[in-house]
Amino acid sequence: MKITRVGHLVTVLCSKKAERYRNESALWYAIKKELQRKGYNCVKKRPDKDGHLTSAPYYIRERGWKWCIYDANYAIRSIAEDFNRDGIVRLTYESVIFPPGRI
Repeated sequence: MKITRVGHLVTVLCSKKAERYRNESALWYAIKKELQRKGYNCVKKRPDKDGHLTSAPYYIRERGWKWCIYDANYAIRSIAEDFNRDGIVRLTYESVIFPPGRI
């Protein structure tokens, strides 16, 4: 798996043909593990558990609340199905996130 970021766009690219994921949770976990392998201190969470008013299933954020990666099109697609079919998925990157109660 190859992960690149340009501006607010994060591209996750399949590096092996046999790389397949059975559901979104497994793909988000693999993305988190790849980021951790590259040295990022991040966690995979459900946004509603962090106090965000969204029904998105998962997102990845840096433990210090400096950035997050999420699927802006979660309501109309499954990133696992898209990744398995196309070998690529594009996600959204946001920076400077303030945790609840810090503003």
